[in-house]
Amino acid sequence: MHKAMANTKTTIREGREGYSRRGEDAEDGEPLVPSKAGKTFREEGEPGFCARHFGTDALLGSWCLLVASALYALYAADLVVESWDSDDVPRVTFAWGNAVSGLMFTVGAAYFVNLSYPEEMERCAREALTVDLDSLTFVERTFTFNDMLLATWSFELACVPYVVISVTYACDGRDLGLGLLMLFGSIVCMGCIYVWVLSAMPAHMQQNGGAGSSKFYDSFVHPCFGGCCDRALRRHLGTDLQAGGWLFFGPTALATLGSLVLVFVAPASFDAWSFFVQLALLSIGAGLLLKSMYPPEKEERALLR
Repeated sequence: MHKAMANTKTTIREGREGYSRRGEDAEDGEPLVPSKAGKTFREEGEPGFCARHFGTDALLGSWCLLVASALYALYAADLVVESWDSDDVPRVTFAWGNAVSGLMFTVGAAYFVNLSYPEEMERCAREALTVDLDSLTFVERTFTFNDMLLATWSFELACVPYVVISVTYACDGRDLGLGLLMLFGSIVCMGCIYVWVLSAMPAHMQQNGGAGSSKFYDSFVHPCFGGCCDRALRRHLGTDLQAGGWLFFGPTALATLGSLVLVFVAPASFDAWSFFVQLALLSIGAGLLLKSMYPPEKEERALLR
């Protein structure tokens, strides 16, 4: 993702040069499509199925997110079936809330998969860095401009049902402490994901010379830790894209470790294993997406050939 944004201007320039040479190079009449490496797709050869769909960190990570989200949605659907005839309001709210959340996570992960294909990633970056912001409506600028915005907003909205579940638990009176704890956790999660949402808005993608906005770093990291390891912190949290990636990966990794404890405590529990598999896939996907957000120190190689 970071590489696509950083190389957008170079890609546009090379693309124009490549098209200008089309008539000279295509002596046999076969059109040549320029690529970023300066070679044509005909010269490079078509990638295999695995390389095409799983051959980069971003693609593999987004597919992990999609599988994890789909498993979560199926688990939530089972909760809805089990609570169908129940009169227990917290139980029914919990089931339907998870179902809506699972659906939104699945939608967001599907957008991430589509976005992670190299040509889509470069198109998204090119459009964001060259668009006239004044020509966009408020809805386009804030919600619908690109797949990254739609994906992150889907993840953000997926947390809203937990706020409803938390309030239901708190108002029921039987689980006031649990409800308040869930409410606090839901609000924190929404705040963390919103950093990712900000990074996907075209106005924020254009900031800092096209490197992306750094509001989280400027507002929280630098005032608190700016005098200590500033260079290292800026490398990992210097843009809202990276900060959002860490804020998504960190909690999912910790939750995975927590679910592993449940597996050891109750190894025969289907729920324990289900939580662990879902969270493990989610954390692996988040980690791979986070890795793809770092600027490469050298020309990256495809994961699969």
